[in-house]
Amino acid sequence: MNRQDLAGSMELGSRLKILNHQLHDRYMTKLPLGISLLLCIAGLAANGQVVINEIMYHAPNDLDDLEFIEFYNAGKEAVDLSGWAVNKGIDHKFVAGTKITPDGYLVLCRNRDRFKQQYGFEPGGVFEKSLSNDAEKIELINAQGKKVDAVHYQSHAPWPMGPDGGSSSLERICPSSKGNLAENWASSAPSPDRLKPAGSPGKRNGSFSATLPPVISVKAPPGMARPGEPLLVEATVKSKSPVKEVSLRYRVAGAGTETKETAIPMTHASGEKFTAQIPGQKTNQIVRYRIVATDHQGATRTYPAENEPRPALSSFVFGGASLGKIPGAMIFHPDEAAFKKAQQQRKSGNRGGMMMSEEDQQRWGAYQILENGLNLPDTWAQILIEQNAGFETRTKMQPVFAARQKEKEQLIEKTVEAPDLKDQMPKLPEKVKAFRSDLAAALKPALTKEQGNQLTEWQQQTGAASMQWGPDTALRRIVPVELAFYGATRRNINAGQFEKLKNLSLTLLKERSGLTNAIKDAMSGKGDWGKVQEQGQELSEKLRKEMETVLTPDQVKEIAQENQPPSFMRFRGGSKPGGANPRRAAFVFIDEKSGVPQLFDFVDVEPRSAGFKVHFHKDQPLRGMTGINLIFEYNDRFVLAEPLAYEVYRRVGNAAPLADFYRLWVDGDLVGYHLMVEQPNRSFLTRNKIKGDGNMYKILWYEQGVVGQHEKKMNVQTGHDDLVKLVDSLEKTRGAEQWAVIEKNFNVGQVINYFALNMCLSHWDGFFNNYFTYHDLKGTGKWEMYPWDQDKTWGFYDGLQEGAVFYDMPITMGMEGDSPPWAKKGEKVRGFRGGHWWREGGYFSKPLLANPEFRKRFLARTKEILEKVYTEASFFPVIDGMRERLKEEVALRAAAIHEDPKEAEDRFEKNLASLKEHLVKRRQFLLAQDELR
Repeated sequence: MNRQDLAGSMELGSRLKILNHQLHDRYMTKLPLGISLLLCIAGLAANGQVVINEIMYHAPNDLDDLEFIEFYNAGKEAVDLSGWAVNKGIDHKFVAGTKITPDGYLVLCRNRDRFKQQYGFEPGGVFEKSLSNDAEKIELINAQGKKVDAVHYQSHAPWPMGPDGGSSSLERICPSSKGNLAENWASSAPSPDRLKPAGSPGKRNGSFSATLPPVISVKAPPGMARPGEPLLVEATVKSKSPVKEVSLRYRVAGAGTETKETAIPMTHASGEKFTAQIPGQKTNQIVRYRIVATDHQGATRTYPAENEPRPALSSFVFGGASLGKIPGAMIFHPDEAAFKKAQQQRKSGNRGGMMMSEEDQQRWGAYQILENGLNLPDTWAQILIEQNAGFETRTKMQPVFAARQKEKEQLIEKTVEAPDLKDQMPKLPEKVKAFRSDLAAALKPALTKEQGNQLTEWQQQTGAASMQWGPDTALRRIVPVELAFYGATRRNINAGQFEKLKNLSLTLLKERSGLTNAIKDAMSGKGDWGKVQEQGQELSEKLRKEMETVLTPDQVKEIAQENQPPSFMRFRGGSKPGGANPRRAAFVFIDEKSGVPQLFDFVDVEPRSAGFKVHFHKDQPLRGMTGINLIFEYNDRFVLAEPLAYEVYRRVGNAAPLADFYRLWVDGDLVGYHLMVEQPNRSFLTRNKIKGDGNMYKILWYEQGVVGQHEKKMNVQTGHDDLVKLVDSLEKTRGAEQWAVIEKNFNVGQVINYFALNMCLSHWDGFFNNYFTYHDLKGTGKWEMYPWDQDKTWGFYDGLQEGAVFYDMPITMGMEGDSPPWAKKGEKVRGFRGGHWWREGGYFSKPLLANPEFRKRFLARTKEILEKVYTEASFFPVIDGMRERLKEEVALRAAAIHEDPKEAEDRFEKNLASLKEHLVKRRQFLLAQDELR
């Protein structure tokens, strides 16, 4: 037998083994080799062993159209798929002439461009109907109408969890085993940060096995163990081939540490049962363990699989905890870098508000230097506007700037997240200089010699100044002409659009230069920052509206996703979620009544202003919540006012975040009570019986424009079209016509409740800021508003004198035409000018509160709430109950942060008294207003 015959014989033998397993799955019996061979030949001739091999049904980051189904031909011959179809899930028919090569792959996707952009090759076809994110049945039917393969995936156990929005795709393990077996599917390897789509379309699956590996189920010990108590682990291992080896592998994690994995052979107890014991551990340790089983054919399975969001089973070693009248919570950072970051955050004394920790200040400073120094929009505008270069030059420059944009983003992220940032700061000017020099060199082929010389000269003139905060930098930030021009013209536009945009930008640059002296005066303390911002906002709105007349709606949608100018608010409280080791932290919740802990392992704990944000897994929420914030702001009063505000919203029937107080330990150290606030997200909507597939936006006061001030939180890839259209309709209508727009688009009663409670609570910060707005696209079709960041309610504003309570916010606050009490008659005031608490209304509050019909209903509801809900009888007992729950916690926290407990207790009592004082005075003030009487 020659080498080729031997190889062919070995391949045939391997294929027969696969076929025997497939036949065993189907007929639950082994067949003679001859019959197997005949069936093999017949099967290959008909279907070529084509199977459904990989599915991306729920991509991360709301990339809803990044869906695909991959088919694999395990046969030796090509298969003609003419007349074949995919039934159930997507109802797709293969076009005539479609073939799949032997050992080859064919991919169908939902969006050709999105797929090609992500995976770099052309798909074999496109389907229209979308796959369900929860469960879906997919059937592959041949030309004779017979079912070739089928899968009925689900987003919950025993099916893999990683593909449900967690970066992974759903991969088939063994092509010859049934597609409907959950144990025949696995999560593909996720992206390193678990935030980007992964998967392996067109390639062999990372989980591939020629035969189905042993199937493992575990009788897990309790999620809690006592110190020194061994953990007995029992596993059931089912396998078609005899089991060769089963082992238990475990690690021990704690504050800043995680041991290397230890392997223990499991003892064969009886039948399919195996047991092993993990030695007892010290208190406050997390034992993470998994089972590995291998059969005699070499097929291996790990349970839980390493690509799962929770790649191990976990038990918490609990030695008890001292609790008062509130729940307990423990956070552990086994990752050393995250542990050090949490320690540093506590040492820095970052208590939120407008304050920044030393580390945050460094991060913000580094970002400023790099963002301003590596300013690609300025360079683009300098060549195309200042030098008056043409459309052809712009086209030549496009690929250079695309590459440098990515390089810039990577450099900024790497620098800002560096652990030795303090040491990096002196090196930043050189990095900026090198970047700018490389950019000029890369642009040489696209520019004339004269243009290149002018660019070099401009870079030399602006090099040092570009990295500093000065009048020019402030002007570019307030009226971002260069950024808007860059975003609009580096995309696919025609020559006519280019010239119009260039002329428009040139006009706006000249108008903007008229603010130079005013901004210099403001920066020196002689002028009015508010007035400069007001004028800048008007110019920015003019720029936006005029650019939109030049561009198509699709182009506007693309540009709307362009990064906004940087804001220091983005650097308060830590880095982005994910990071180097996402989902490696642990959270323990301890019920105050039973004292029993509940472990939430492999969660994201993200540093944030004045505390932490915790992201739980969808299948293991904390009391129905998948995201919570644990915070203690710089003013103790805020921690008391915020949960009280949410309680008022709930009592009038409005959806509001859950809030409570937790006694918090971080990496074993008591840090005192913190406020827990639920994060508005899909689970928040579900809990409040609201369909969760619409568009949610968070308001950002520090950004500019409709798009900039509304950070999209759901369906982030689809843009802000619905919001922009709504705001435009409100701005262009008045009176009865506007009321028709309001009735059609808003859940009127819910939105009236929101604004009425802002009024009752003196929430000056809630008309243009501090709320989430949600558009229920597939349910009611209406918009609603949910409160957020209610710390400055119940009678507080920045700059308030000590001991005073703010209760006289006018009933006109937030509406179109409102001016602060100190404004001159007829004076139009915008922005923050004039005082610490007055603000111009928001995109919703201005038109809605000024509309006669809406206002009539708003005033009636405000009066009703003041008379029936926001009363001493309703809320004095709530405030007294807060005293009883927190009295012990105030002293404990003071000791933990080295404060005088007596001073903390006195401050606590004064804060409670001021909350009551606000309720009394605010009711009296509002009920005396002519509009309410």
